[in-house]
Amino acid sequence: MNKKNGNQIFKKNISVSILYLMSADLVNAVLGILFAFVLGRFFGAEYLGIYTFSFMLATMLWTLGESGYEVEIPREIAQEPDRMKALIGDAQVFKTRILLFGFPIFCFYGMIALGEWYFLAILPWVIPASANMTLKSVCRGLKRFSSISIIEISTSLFLYPTMTLVLWLTANIAYVFLVLVFSELIKMFLYLYTVRQIENFSLDILFPYTKSLFSFSSTIARIKERRGFTFVNLLTMMQYRSTLLILPLFQSNYMVGVFTVGMRFVSLLRLLPASTVNVLLPEFSSESRTEHKSLLKKSLFYMFLINAIIAVSIFALAELIIDLTFQISEAIGILKIMIWAIIPISMHQIVESFLISRNYELQISKSLFATALMTFIAVVVVNFFYGINGIAFIFVVGEIVLLTLYLFLLQSSEQRERK
Repeated sequence: MNKKNGNQIFKKNISVSILYLMSADLVNAVLGILFAFVLGRFFGAEYLGIYTFSFMLATMLWTLGESGYEVEIPREIAQEPDRMKALIGDAQVFKTRILLFGFPIFCFYGMIALGEWYFLAILPWVIPASANMTLKSVCRGLKRFSSISIIEISTSLFLYPTMTLVLWLTANIAYVFLVLVFSELIKMFLYLYTVRQIENFSLDILFPYTKSLFSFSSTIARIKERRGFTFVNLLTMMQYRSTLLILPLFQSNYMVGVFTVGMRFVSLLRLLPASTVNVLLPEFSSESRTEHKSLLKKSLFYMFLINAIIAVSIFALAELIIDLTFQISEAIGILKIMIWAIIPISMHQIVESFLISRNYELQISKSLFATALMTFIAVVVVNFFYGINGIAFIFVVGEIVLLTLYLFLLQSSEQRERK
């Protein structure tokens, strides 16, 4: 096989893999935003704000437990498939420790911020969600993207119609959260079946139980060992969610709902870069590095072009889009501001995956910390002068700052490779 044909096959495989993941993410996001339409349009912005904040709080606890395993597992398995069992076991022990100590903290903060008890119904979701991410990461490392797509689409088609029906019948968010937990359990069994078809292993690996799990000192020691990945995940989470995390302390639940309308559209448009990164990371981590720089440059160019066109279109049609969907007039200005964030977000996600493949976790964490701290301070200050629109503007500025810092790191990595 000549080099030209080999490159064509390589690019085709990447395109097909992105399509698999993109289709799954698209189905999940479209159904998710349709559910948000129902929630915001028929039950009000306050319900939308409570639902979004509660789900965000649960995903923060889940993300904190991941501590980079969603990156490390596919990267390591792509290089050494025989390490699968060891990686699963190590990941699950660490995640279980984080969840045990994190549950009471997140419960306490949620009660203070929302003043509602029923958000507690969503927190058990993090247990199967953590197991699912471990198993999904294994599938990514083994490039079983079609299996991931089938599982994600199947559970999404069950989840959102069921949540809509339960909401319509009960008008109670707590029951909706219970459906979410049940759906995640179904997904867990599907992933477990898929991975055990590749290599069978004991369920004790996925659900560990030892006395050391309850040791606070052991947990701190493991966090220190994984501080590079742990702080990258923590700070990435804070960079994207810190605004929404503190918003209920300064604004009403109604205004939180208004802000989340813009967040919903940004989250939907993050699908393309997220799916692309999931495919590119194993490729950037492979031993053959001849195509890496070319692949990075092309990915960044197409991401900028596609998302710039999308951002301009949504800015021009913002009033029509809100009228057809949420019918919350205050959200029009928020959407017009926040939609521009998708351009730097899409680009810095790709740069980050390249930097992680070069073991730049510590440098990434420093960039994230600087950006998150700037965003947090700016949100607190701007809230008193410009309100919710000013906070939306700070959200966009924060993403631009992070992209700039990542580009400096990228330049540094290229200089190091030349030496």
